[in-house]
Amino acid sequence: MVVIFVVIKGSRKFKINKEKMKIGDVFRELGLNVEEYIPVSNGNIVTEHDEVKDGDLLTLYPVVSGG
Repeated sequence: MVVIFVVIKGSRKFKINKEKMKIGDVFRELGLNVEEYIPVSNGNIVTEHDEVKDGDLLTLYPVVSGG
């Protein structure tokens, strides 16, 4: 399965060697903290418990806080 993901400054293809993988698994594979990004899959906000499917476009938006 191949997932294309975008994190702020660029995009990469991410090849997953598993049939089933959840968004949270992708974060762990990339070494990212799930609490620091809002995951959007194919234009829909998803949670770490949602599954990734072959050909998905996963965009990770950083959480910004402050005043």
